[in-house]
Amino acid sequence: MRCLPNCLLIISYLLIQDVGIASAQNHANNFFRTTSGRQAEISQQQATAIAQKYVSGRVLSVNRSTNSYRVKILNSKGNIQIVTVSTRDGAILSTR
Repeated sequence: MRCLPNCLLIISYLLIQDVGIASAQNHANNFFRTTSGRQAEISQQQATAIAQKYVSGRVLSVNRSTNSYRVKILNSKGNIQIVTVSTRDGAILSTR
């Protein structure tokens, strides 16, 4: 566990700054997630924003699977379009 000293340093700093234990643990988890080589996943809100940039309209639903978000959008012409967005990097995987 080569990140342990860094994690303890972050938690100590945050506790000194009086952000609380839960917040310090949250920041430490984010640090581990981004420094352990594993890329952080995008949120549902980010996936929705990405899909709406690709297809403008009203979002009807958002469903998540293991590797993607499926965003159902009603466009200005009254057609329903489904945009599939990668959870890993926010790339558009497909539209229909």
